[in-house]
Amino acid sequence: MKIHIVQKGDTLWKIAKKYGVNFEELKQMNTQLSNPDMIMPGMKIKVPAAGGAIKKEAPIGGGAPQAKINMGSKKEMPITDHPFAKEKPIPAPEQPVPAPQPPKQEMPKMEAPKQMP
Repeated sequence: MKIHIVQKGDTLWKIAKKYGVNFEELKQMNTQLSNPDMIMPGMKIKVPAAGGAIKKEAPIGGGAPQAKINMGSKKEMPITDHPFAKEKPIPAPEQPVPAPQPPKQEMPKMEAPKQMP
């Protein structure tokens, strides 16, 4: 068993890949994590021994020929234009905007003086 100290950007998935171990096994070995999806830098993660050191490429030349496993090429999503990219916007008909008029001011109304009898 090894101990991995989490660095910024690490995820359990990335750690499992780095050490060549099964993700589920890594998750089960670290039951101290309340939420395995939320690991933070500085945390210590237990990594099961994967039959040797960190996963490396197969040795080149010498030895018995090995069967090559084709994992397929990495497929990426095709880049497509936005569905409306080729359409041009229809201009809105221009309507004349009336010029602002100053507010009307009315003279205060005055009451006629009351006549005394």
